[in-house]
Amino acid sequence: MEDTWATEEQEIEYATILSLNEQRAGVSNEQSHSSDSNEIHEGFASIDAIMDNANSYEENTLQGILFRLQSPLLNERNNIVNAVRHSVSLGAIRAFQRSSFDPLALLSVKFIGEDAIDSGGPTREFLRLLMTEVARMPVFTGPDVSRMLDLNYPELQGGKYETVGKMMAYSIVHGGATPAFLSPLLYRILANPMQDLQLSIDDINDENFRKLITELNSAEDATAFQDALNKANELITMAGCLAVARLNKRTQLVTALTHFTVVGRVQQCIDQFCTGLGTLGVLEEVRQHSSVMQPLFCHQDVRLSAASVEAMFVKPIMSAIGSNRRFNEEIALSNWNDFLLDVEGIC
Repeated sequence: MEDTWATEEQEIEYATILSLNEQRAGVSNEQSHSSDSNEIHEGFASIDAIMDNANSYEENTLQGILFRLQSPLLNERNNIVNAVRHSVSLGAIRAFQRSSFDPLALLSVKFIGEDAIDSGGPTREFLRLLMTEVARMPVFTGPDVSRMLDLNYPELQGGKYETVGKMMAYSIVHGGATPAFLSPLLYRILANPMQDLQLSIDDINDENFRKLITELNSAEDATAFQDALNKANELITMAGCLAVARLNKRTQLVTALTHFTVVGRVQQCIDQFCTGLGTLGVLEEVRQHSSVMQPLFCHQDVRLSAASVEAMFVKPIMSAIGSNRRFNEEIALSNWNDFLLDVEGIC
């Protein structure tokens, strides 16, 4: 199990892969542009394009993992999605929960009221919009760029957590927008469910639970502690912590209640979500290569560098060596690279 977080080089690598994919697929700059700061270019990932970059290919890099995940995909648009642009998740849920849905096959997206034929563009737009809506679904709680699973029993009964995980896995493997909105804590739980989590009261998103546990933790005397116990009685009973509901076991009680509110009460949600995320082998790769896969799931404020901007562009096709055009092209490329370095130095 890998413990380290992803490096900027891994972010650059993913941008390079998708730039190559767009070149092979013929995606225009306008089509591939997105205004959402939490997403990446969503061109369908081309296995041939990745193989063209074989000089930098290594098995357990992000490029290698995506290659492995994409290898079995079918070049057939068998999954029909009827989408309404202002609420794409409605059509997505119906499609992904359909018994005939094949995760290996491409989508065939039709935006109701629009005439576009899906040759890739509507699918990319659909997956971009879908990941934005998924992040706001009531199965999550917490800040916009650090979402944690929350208990929503009707959604749990309806299998929504599994469907959400399935949609996220599909978007990653099929070259869509990345679901980079999960909290690092949730990602660690997904990547290593057997680890001994060191949680704090600050990890509790539910304001009411956090207040009750804070009062237990900060009670200065027996009277204040008993008052806090009375207020938290329902939570203590629900968590099965009556045996340690005593002042001399306060630390143990607070630790147990914190773990219950953060993980225990949503364990079924986590399990169902993992089932969906296991689609196309994504969860297995997360658990085997957690640090490499982490940028796909967690938002990171990475300072732009000259190298990262350069990686966003496809490799230029140069004229013949020795020609006048090649000479001018090399000068232009050198000036461009120096410009990026100069801008990097003043930002």
